[in-house]
Amino acid sequence: MQKGHSTQPESPYMTVQEVADFLRVHTMTVYGLLGAGKLAGIRTMGARGHWRISRETVLDLSHGASSES
Repeated sequence: MQKGHSTQPESPYMTVQEVADFLRVHTMTVYGLLGAGKLAGIRTMGARGHWRISRETVLDLSHGASSES
């Protein structure tokens, strides 16, 4: 069995930490983008209300940021 390879399918949603890791920014930057409306996300139910962000939205943001001058 190989280590480091996941057999689970990739989720269509990402956590704040996953988005931060992908974009190579701090989690507070992701929260700032969510608060400013520059990144759309879904707040989960519960006392703490974690965020879930569409993987497609994150990819669009990363491609848009790299193509802007």
